Amino acid sequence: MRQQSPPLTKQLISDPAIGRQRSKLVREATGDESSIDRNASRSRGRTLSESAMHVGDGQHTTERTYDTDSDEEISSQPFNVDMQTESNHDTALTLAATGGHDSLVELLITRGANIEHKDKKGFTPIILAATGGHVNVVEILLNHGANIEAQSDRTKDTALSLACSGGRKEVVELLLKRGANKEHRNVSDYTPLSLAASGGYVDIVNLLLNNGAEINSRTGSKLGISPLMLAAMNGHAAATKILLERGSDINSHIETNRNTALTLACFQGRTDVVRLLLEYNANVEHRAKVRIFTFFFKYN
Repeated sequence: MRQQSPPLTKQLISDPAIGRQRSKLVREATGDESSIDRNASRSRGRTLSESAMHVGDGQHTTERTYDTDSDEEISSQPFNVDMQTESNHDTALTLAATGGHDSLVELLITRGANIEHKDKKGFTPIILAATGGHVNVVEILLNHGANIEAQSDRTKDTALSLACSGGRKEVVELLLKRGANKEHRNVSDYTPLSLAASGGYVDIVNLLLNNGAEINSRTGSKLGISPLMLAAMNGHAAATKILLERGSDINSHIETNRNTALTLACFQGRTDVVRLLLEYNANVEHRAKVRIFTFFFKYN
């Protein structure tokens, strides 16, 4: 009678996205159901991508190699649960968080996986989970002490920043309840409200404002671009209306070019937004440094 392989035993698969073979643990993390390579473990030796692995009790698991025809164990040695892929420096935990596999995330953490590991772009598991909208994974990570203010290396985005820019309402709600910094600024000096307004995510704009976010925050200097300007220039009439109803300064302008929400909306041809701004008595005589305001009246 053939022996059953242990839970989460590594069976080899080919993953073209990474360009190397990965374990069943990684396959489960990503939800990859591609076929098993039945010959790799015997022909390529005992490495991360070539052996069978069983999750153990500490930071290092037990690595095992099997004859895939007989399921007989032929060797055993320590295995690092935080082993990384070569291409993106992913661990099993970052991949599980990215894929939203909450039970696997819980398992890996209890087995000692590094909860603050950064991939090649500097994304931690909580940032990856928040970006993907995986609220259960975000909650698990927070419950295990993940840094809610961890930042990506290049863009300096936090989990809240990326959840706002991606329209992940449930994640935003959870992060705000857990005390995430609602005024954090990324490398472009955008706050979470700026990102939500730019994307037109009305529910998230409301959530942030209800939690005390600064409605007239500006990028760069005190006279940079505002959330209202971002919503207007991107044609998000509903978000623009919410910001106006909540008290955003309709006639504030950018210091460098003197553009307002109205001139920016005109320049981009955002007819619905322009109509809305006019209803709220935007200054039609305002002059930007580039004379673009007549666009709306010429074509409407």
